[in-house]
Amino acid sequence: MKTEWWETCRRQIHLDFHTPEFPDDCFVAFDAKENAAILAKAHVQAVKIFAADHYGNSYYNTSVGHRHSRLNFDFLGEMTSALHARNIRVMA
Repeated sequence: MKTEWWETCRRQIHLDFHTPEFPDDCFVAFDAKENAAILAKAHVQAVKIFAADHYGNSYYNTSVGHRHSRLNFDFLGEMTSALHARNIRVMA
């Protein structure tokens, strides 16, 4: 029986991200590369990232859903690229 990578991945982070739209500055200082560097330093092997939350906000560019009104960038895309650059797997 084949073992899947997530079955043996022991250092996983669940990046729980439920952010209402009222904090004006919640994404102002976000830096995907800095976040990925911190996770790599902690030897994280995989990160689970929310693509959408229970408020109905999407954290990526979409023409179907509602992108979080305080985002002016693709959070999911930038975070995924930064993590992949450090050989950290991503689940959305």
